[in-house]
Amino acid sequence: MKFGKLSNVEDVDFSIPDLRFVNANTKPSPETNIYLGTTGWSNKEWNGSYYPKGTKSSTYLSEYGNLFNTIELNSTHYHIPSEERVYNWKGKVQEGFTFCPKVPQDISHRSNLASETSQTNTFFRAIQRFDNTLGTSFMQVPEFFAPQSADQLLHFLNRKPKGIKLAIELRHEDWFKDEARQLKIFANQLAKLDTALVITDVAGRRDVCHCILPNQTLMVRLVGNSLHKTDYQRMDQWINQIRMHQAQLKDIYIFFHQPTMDQIPLMVNYFIAELEKIGLKSPIPQLKAKFIADVQLKLF
Repeated sequence: MKFGKLSNVEDVDFSIPDLRFVNANTKPSPETNIYLGTTGWSNKEWNGSYYPKGTKSSTYLSEYGNLFNTIELNSTHYHIPSEERVYNWKGKVQEGFTFCPKVPQDISHRSNLASETSQTNTFFRAIQRFDNTLGTSFMQVPEFFAPQSADQLLHFLNRKPKGIKLAIELRHEDWFKDEARQLKIFANQLAKLDTALVITDVAGRRDVCHCILPNQTLMVRLVGNSLHKTDYQRMDQWINQIRMHQAQLKDIYIFFHQPTMDQIPLMVNYFIAELEKIGLKSPIPQLKAKFIADVQLKLF
């Protein structure tokens, strides 16, 4: 992930603010669903370790689904999948897995959101084929998308099919000026539409780690720095936020990012261990490179 990337993070203030619900009277949720995942399943680095040696690319998704219970489905950002492909993806994962597809950039970046209908309808029809495996989709709008364009996005959201949950990722700096005044106004409008905001925890843009929640969905894109000590410190902070606000949260999505995929399991395992320390059961077991271990046992 290039957005917000820094070559040196030693002097970055990685503190995060407390989660702030737009609705101060947010009622406790009867249950909290926790989803842990990363950005893709085509991880050749895991072939022979977290995936069995010799795993074919056609079965990578099935192997990924044995490790995680959600995915930041980045491929849909670049093209709209066919309904047949979506149905095929759905059939490769276990019960309880959720897909979080990203809205295609032809819609989010290159169209007039106030009037675009054809591509939008095609996309929504496709992802509805995920059926019970469809989680919260998310829409990353471009860095040039300023608060002045908010009405376009609201018009788009008002046309969204019922039953499709969505989260919005904003990047233009004007959303976060003056103590995020514009973002707070927009978040109140999103709350009426039961639409979430994506929180991106990344080194070079601390403003996008805003911690404002329009509804009871917490979606965090946690961008690490090669397992630097601050990666662990940030995870500690998120665990503390979850501990304090878990009763008000319905869905918690944590998407782990690192420069290389072989760093993801260590990051995930630390998060799982800390999650269980506060009394919350992890939805997935710790990731173990069991296939490498099997080979080593045979050799010795």
